[in-house]
Amino acid sequence: MGRKTQEGYPIPADKNPFGLSAEMVFPYEQAATLVTTAERVGYTVVRAQVELIRKMLGNPNDVSTVLAGWQTAVSELTQSIDGSDDGNGLTTARATINARWNGSAKDAAVEYLDLLLTMTPQQRSVIKEIADAVNDFGAQVLQSYATSIAHISKYAAIVAEFSGGLLEEIRELVTFDGGSIETQILETLAQFMEETGKVIESVINYKKEIAGKMDEIITRAGEIAVPGAISPAALDTTGWQPRNPTGPGWGTPS
Repeated sequence: MGRKTQEGYPIPADKNPFGLSAEMVFPYEQAATLVTTAERVGYTVVRAQVELIRKMLGNPNDVSTVLAGWQTAVSELTQSIDGSDDGNGLTTARATINARWNGSAKDAAVEYLDLLLTMTPQQRSVIKEIADAVNDFGAQVLQSYATSIAHISKYAAIVAEFSGGLLEEIRELVTFDGGSIETQILETLAQFMEETGKVIESVINYKKEIAGKMDEIITRAGEIAVPGAISPAALDTTGWQPRNPTGPGWGTPS
């Protein structure tokens, strides 16, 4: 790689700090060819477009962490309802209380469990929708990024071909032959801008769409009735009366 390319478009020593798969690593060399050549022919906007693509992915580990958090919340709320994994969910607790206890305190506790069993699935639904939206947006960004870096490689190769494959001459300010090659390169760069522009626009539009969905989800979340503390009656030990669900009432001679 020529010195001017290195200075014109710095290439880091670690090209893959996030540990991405090979096909997702940003193509620095090809980007340098595009940017250096574009600026040689006065098409300076290419640098900004290439940099926008480079920054599009951000840190995918952050996306994964956020998504994992929401997915964990969905899983834990599901377990709290149906007792997944350990069999001790709210439904089981309600059945157990009804089977083994009588009294006013029991009634208050069951009423509170009924409120939780109504509210918790609603919460789970909202959180699952958020997790799905985060996942969909992450997938959209990844796909758009992959498409965009493929465009960088594609158009860098075309630019090199127009220049006879002499990349070092491009990088070292090659003199184009009477403008014909320069015209071809300008047309190629314009196509690059158009194609990548469409991809970037699709991400921006999808982001707006997701933001609208999130607003709707948050509005519905705010409408979920969250019960306050359990009734003091449920904490009154004198209101709990044991019963035997399979035989005579507690204390009744058999």
